[in-house]
Amino acid sequence: MTTTTRKKELKKGVLSYTVAFTLCVCVAIFRYITGDDIMSLTVFRSKIIGDMTGEKGVYSLWPISHFILYVCLGYIAPSWWWLWICLGVGWEIFEYCGGVLVRNLQSKQGTESLGKKAEKMLMPQYGNEWVTGCQSDILFNVTGLILGLVISKFSVEKSHNQQAKLNYKVIYSPEDNIFSTSSQTHKDKGRYDRSYVPPIAWALSEDVH
Repeated sequence: MTTTTRKKELKKGVLSYTVAFTLCVCVAIFRYITGDDIMSLTVFRSKIIGDMTGEKGVYSLWPISHFILYVCLGYIAPSWWWLWICLGVGWEIFEYCGGVLVRNLQSKQGTESLGKKAEKMLMPQYGNEWVTGCQSDILFNVTGLILGLVISKFSVEKSHNQQAKLNYKVIYSPEDNIFSTSSQTHKDKGRYDRSYVPPIAWALSEDVH
């Protein structure tokens, strides 16, 4: 893969992350103004994932958004997969630190009001639970990234196969003594575009002539 291609992938990935972060900020502002978190709606429950991560196994649109983002990242910027994993882990650490900070603000006199405002805007999910670096988010990130990488590889292979099929057409001059059962499809300055004929057909051609 060329350096130019890698740079293009990186730009697309950073743009995707920027869009996702902007949407998160919009949701946080909406939550602060209205008191409603539209992303906290329960999508599914999984005891298996809950046991793996030490959580209650109830998952909202937030982890789903992680999964969708990382599918996109794996598809549009597969060569930077390691960076996306690092950023995902880093974000969970940031959320954990944010949760600790909010709790400290709420526990100290003089900062309770600020802590409650921060909680209202960013933290709670499912009532009294805290969004402070969920292990399941990392799991959703990695799973989505793997799916995106698989889709990206499949798309590349499919594109290469289509290109290989196109390369089966070659240009021959009228005087080229090569057997072909295809009809003339293109004429440009005395040259014909005919379908590719395997070498065995050439041998048959020689026998015929």
